[in-house]
Amino acid sequence: MNTPAPTSARIDAVEDDGDAPQLSAEAFLLRLGRALHRRGVPAHRLEEHLEALCRRLGLTASFFSTPTALFAQFDRGSRPDVYLLRVTGASSDLGKLTDLDQVSMQVSHGEITHDEGMARIDRIEAAPPRYGPAITTACYAINSAAASVFFNGGWREVATAGVLGLISGLLSLVGSRSGTGWRAFEPVAAFCAAVVSTLAALRFGPVSVHVAVLAGLIALLPGYTLVVAIAELANGHLASGSARITAAFMVFLTLGFGVALGNRCTELFFGVAPTVEPVALPLWVQALALGCASATFGVVFRARREDLPYILIVSVLGFCGARVGSAFLGPELGVFLGALVVTLCSNLYARVLNRPTVVPLFPGIMLLVPGSIGFRSLSSLMAHDVVSGVQTAFTMVLVAVALVAGLLLANAILPAKRAL
Repeated sequence: MNTPAPTSARIDAVEDDGDAPQLSAEAFLLRLGRALHRRGVPAHRLEEHLEALCRRLGLTASFFSTPTALFAQFDRGSRPDVYLLRVTGASSDLGKLTDLDQVSMQVSHGEITHDEGMARIDRIEAAPPRYGPAITTACYAINSAAASVFFNGGWREVATAGVLGLISGLLSLVGSRSGTGWRAFEPVAAFCAAVVSTLAALRFGPVSVHVAVLAGLIALLPGYTLVVAIAELANGHLASGSARITAAFMVFLTLGFGVALGNRCTELFFGVAPTVEPVALPLWVQALALGCASATFGVVFRARREDLPYILIVSVLGFCGARVGSAFLGPELGVFLGALVVTLCSNLYARVLNRPTVVPLFPGIMLLVPGSIGFRSLSSLMAHDVVSGVQTAFTMVLVAVALVAGLLLANAILPAKRAL
């Protein structure tokens, strides 16, 4: 087995022999596969895209993707080439994903050479983030404030959740610049959320601490990771799906630990915050929150500005579909209709504009994911309410399965032209 390093001459340069064209194509595919993997593409979509591109380039190859590595085998007769690429620092960036997709189409259509394609991939990967730190941090705050509206929070909960989201955004900036700090990002953010929300409840009037914390940490909850994991399992990618489920569970644990530690510290030094039942805000506020949440998810996922209107439309339609589905099927299964609507609209977007399906799909699904339910389950278990915790955990799994069922059915009704 050949396992060259990313800087190996085998990948970055082409040997001067009769196999030079194939080696050049292999180098391009490896560079593209690594870049797409780092942009958060699920395993089944990544493997299908690379294998389809190989067929268009006249190569015979197979790929195997996990959350932290990508294996590739190229058939060269009696001596196949097998590569292992270690992938770290993955983050969702829909803008760069769209640019990478355009490069792959240009190479497959013969518009540019493999070497030109690799040079463009390097420029795309080296480009700075599409949105600056100030805008991204503000989107964390707006997203959390909007989420508190969906959890039936009042104006005090909206303000508190906005502050918690701002703190999470600032911590994410600090953590992204420090490799060691990033590992402790979730528990530190959860600890700060628990402390600040309790102090707000004690000093500034009645505030539902539970709603404020849940909304303030909404961007950190791994609900989307859980949905991707179940989708990979449903598509037969057992290794990647199992690894993602484990990763989601670990994030739930670290967030739960941070909140529990923060609650205990505030109880010792400041007292226990009173339990408050928030009053839901008017319908027009919920509509405004829906629009804000959809737009901010587009920014958090770093989508291109010209794609933000499509993301907003798809997200709103999916959310409304989930509400209609909840009225007929119940809240657990209602997200099935929302996922169906989001996926159908995303596939239509890809067919009409010839762009990746995942651009509106990722932000649209984020409004439906069951991350908040999983956090409630963990909170109940840590409070020794085992029955409620197990019931809530089952509800989380049921919601995730309903989401995946909607995705699969939509792809059967209106399949996308391409894997991405």
